[in-house]
Amino acid sequence: MTKESYIPPYRIKDLEDTIEAVAEACVHLAGAETITGSKTFSAAQTFTGQVTSSNIVPQTNDTYNIGTADLAYSNIYGTYFSGTAYRAYWGDLAENYVADEIYPAGLLIQFGGDKEITKAVTKVNGVISSQPAFVLNDTEGGLPVALCGRVPVMVEGQINKFDKLCLSNIAGIARKKKWYEFWKHTIAIALESNHKSEIKNVLCVTKFNLD
Repeated sequence: MTKESYIPPYRIKDLEDTIEAVAEACVHLAGAETITGSKTFSAAQTFTGQVTSSNIVPQTNDTYNIGTADLAYSNIYGTYFSGTAYRAYWGDLAENYVADEIYPAGLLIQFGGDKEITKAVTKVNGVISSQPAFVLNDTEGGLPVALCGRVPVMVEGQINKFDKLCLSNIAGIARKKKWYEFWKHTIAIALESNHKSEIKNVLCVTKFNLD
């Protein structure tokens, strides 16, 4: 043993204490680990495997985050949410209603028919949503009906951006509202242009009523 490789016993004890302290301060768990009691992590921890737990309780109220602006989780699943939600990816508020048949996204509907909703013929109360931001009565079944917001609407004829829309003579389909048709109810305003003559979905901002 050379002089350079010799470590006195008291230095070995100091080295062991240092290694233990570093391991306690920064833990990297790559495999399955089980913690049976309450455990408080006061420093950064990295878990690369699946974490199974019961309650996760923060040390301080209204202080800590889950994820960051640059490192976000994908989907979060749960039964109930209690808190403040102020941002959604999609753009309309929808509620599920039972329809008398299966309708495609963008079709205008009215309350009535054999169930709760049917194709809009005499008035417009909503539109079948394709990707609602929020869905009310999600456990009740039925089709998501957009009550307001940005949503695709089925339209016939050429449309320019910001054209006002009204119900056409085709059930469930909108068309451009002519400038003199002041008696017709405006159901939407187009947010994009589409110069195809056939029926197609056009992104609109909508606001319906019960009349």
